[in-house]
Parts: sequence; structure tokens; C-alpha cells
Amino acid sequence: MSQSSLVTYRNLTNNFTHRTEKITKITIHHMAAVWTAKQCVDSFIPAARKASANYCIGYDGSIGQSVLEEHRAWTSSNSWNDQRAITIEVSNSIKREPYPITDKAYNALIALCVDICKRNGIASIYYDGTKYASLTEHRMFAATSCPGTTIHNKLTAGNIAKDINAGLAKPVVKGYIVDGLDYSCVFDPPFYAGLYEDLAKAGLTTDSQLWQHFVLCGMKEARWAHPDFNPVQYRKAFRDLDAVFDDDWQAYYKHYVMCGKKEIENGQRQPFM
Repeated sequence: MSQSSLVTYRNLTNNFTHRTEKITKITIHHMAAVWTAKQCVDSFIPAARKASANYCIGYDGSIGQSVLEEHRAWTSSNSWNDQRAITIEVSNSIKREPYPITDKAYNALIALCVDICKRNGIASIYYDGTKYASLTEHRMFAATSCPGTTIHNKLTAGNIAKDINAGLAKPVVKGYIVDGLDYSCVFDPPFYAGLYEDLAKAGLTTDSQLWQHFVLCGMKEARWAHPDFNPVQYRKAFRDLDAVFDDDWQAYYKHYVMCGKKEIENGQRQPFM
């Protein structure tokens, strides 16, 4: 079973049970804390806590993994739900009602949910307030206010399901060409837009506008524009490239497009993410 390539930090806990059911749900929780993904993931390591989640999202939009998807995390106080669900803990921006979350955390949540659905064959997702829906929440299974008023309201209003389904319905765009090379393996418009708030503030919202920014500015600034390719991590992983390219960030993208991706797939280079 695959894991999300959006993860930037992974520290797996032993607080899990082997999954026996097909993944058909996503259950969103809140941390009731202002944490990064790393802080949340690390908090699940002690066995005494007897709790965990598949993924954690920080207030800064960071995404961490505590339990592999093939395992059932101990998150929702309900085995029936957690056997079928990928569970996600989301940081709050303030540790009190209405337990708000940042735009970065929300965008990361939607991107992660879209990724989970695509890899697990969930064509669309919905929330109807019952435990049988494909979007569920902790309060359905225990005496708790989790996931907090803000996320709960976004669920009941249909915003979260709508945004996830919009990502699932978006066609795969091919043909991002520069000098005859297809850069679609290093550029994904929704991912790029979701990671950098300044793009929308500058009025760059369409795929073509985002692509133009990426070509003219994004590569030079070493911006992360595709879940499978982070130029900074690519440079750190391969010192032979660093020695040649130095701070020419465009060269790292070009190398990956031309040969790096194939070298990794063929085992000539080790995975770097």
C-alpha cells in the first residue's frame, strides 16, 4: 500500500492495529493545540499514550505521518470506523473555541485528502452527519467536541467535501513544455497554489497563470511545485549535482525531468523524498 508523497516528516509509532477493512473513509480530528506536524507525530510515540493518527497537519501546513495507511490508527475511539478510515489530526491556530485553523493547514488538509482518495480508489467523498458517510468526525463515536467548531462547521456546510471533490474532478494536465521537455513531473498547479498563498494574492489562480509564474520565477526561487519533487531535498540528497549546479535551481528541475526521475525509478539513485 502506498503512502502520501506530501509527507514532510515521518516518525512511526507502535500504537496501531493491523487494518482488516478496505479504506473507504477519512476522519478529520483537531489537535486542540497549536503544533507543527512534527510535534503531533512525536507526541504519539509513547506507548503509554495509547493513541495515534495516520497523518498530522501542522498550523504551518506541514504534513507528518504517524501510522502507515495499511494499519489502523487509534484515533476515533471506535474500531469499526478506524478500520475503514484514514485519520488526520489538524492543528488549531488558537487553543480555544471556535478552535480555528490556518489557511495553510486547511489547504494541506484538502491536498492530503485528495491524495488519499486518489490512491485508495475513492472517486468522490461526502458528509451527511452519520457514521456511514465517507467523511466522519470523532464526535460521532465518543463524548467529545472534536474536531472543534471550525472544522465541524466546514464539514456540515459541505465546504470540505466540495473542495476535496473539486480536486478529484480536476483533470490531469499534461504538456508543461520548456525547450521540448515536459515539466509535468515537477509542476502540479493545485499543489503549487495550495502551498504558496502569495500566488492567489497576486491574482495568479488559473493553471496557465501558475505555470507562467513557475517558469519565470518559481524555479529560480526553488519553489516546491509537485508532491513528488522538492528541489531543496533533491539537492541535499545528491552531492554530485550540488557540486555541478550550485545555486542554479533551474538546473535541478531540468536534471530531474531529463534523467533523475528515470534514474530513481531504475534504482540508479536512491529515493530522496
